[in-house]
Amino acid sequence: GIVPEIQGSLLDYVCVEFDEGDVVAESILSGAPTYPPKPSDPPAGASRTDEEIWKREVARYVNARVDIDKGLKQAYTLMWDQCTQRLQDKLEMGSNFVIVSAA
Repeated sequence: GIVPEIQGSLLDYVCVEFDEGDVVAESILSGAPTYPPKPSDPPAGASRTDEEIWKREVARYVNARVDIDKGLKQAYTLMWDQCTQRLQDKLEMGSNFVIVSAA
C-alpha cells in the first residue's frame, strides 16, 4: 500500500480538490472504481416530465463516471510522481503493471 502519511495527504487533497473527490478516494482505497448506481429506465408510459427527469439523471450519472475516471487517472499520476525512479522501475517490472497503467 501507500505510505500512510502520503496516503492520508493524497486522499485529503483528492477529496477537496477533485470533482467526485470522495468517490475517487473511496475507489483508491478499495482498489477498484466505485461508480454510482445506474438510473433505472423510466416506467412505460412515463410522463414527459418524468422522461426529462430521467434524462437529467442519466446525464448526471455519465458525468459522475467521467469525473471519477478522470480523478483516478490524476490521483494515480500524483502517486506515481511521488515515487523515486528506482521504485518506478521496480513497479514497472511487476506482473500487474500493464493492468494498473491502463486504468
